[in-house]
Amino acid sequence: MTESALAMSPMSALMFLFWFWFVLTGVLLAAIDVRIHRLPNVLVGLTFVVGSLLLLFHGLLHHSLSQFTSAVLGAFTLVLAYGVLHLLGGIGMGDVKYAGVVGLYLGSLSWSALWWGTLVAFLLAASASFWPVSTGQKRSDRAMAFGPAMVIGALAGALISSRDG
Repeated sequence: MTESALAMSPMSALMFLFWFWFVLTGVLLAAIDVRIHRLPNVLVGLTFVVGSLLLLFHGLLHHSLSQFTSAVLGAFTLVLAYGVLHLLGGIGMGDVKYAGVVGLYLGSLSWSALWWGTLVAFLLAASASFWPVSTGQKRSDRAMAFGPAMVIGALAGALISSRDG
């Protein structure tokens, strides 16, 4: 391989950092959520701010903020949807806040990614809560960590939508 083939453009480096940051913080948040059933505001907020800045810088280098705008709309959409679920009593506020992060990342890709990521997260959570109940291992009214399903769903949504087009 030539040296130029190994070099990464500033735009692709920013997008690599953008997704690396999501995976790094997502794994950490999922582990915390499983352990204490909380998604710490500081880490969720930091994930959102750093991701937003990386995407904004990418847009400025590319001379187009359409991807950034789409990401912000994705974040708003998921926060709104999860907020309604929270008001109905089905989801915690930490999940609502983290939905903004997931929406930012998936919204930067496409509405298809947002849809698939959300669907996969809910299917995973439903499966995770159904299995122990069906085998008599756990009561159905016990809270479960939804953060891991959100992280896996987001990554699945990104992969599924990349195959769409």
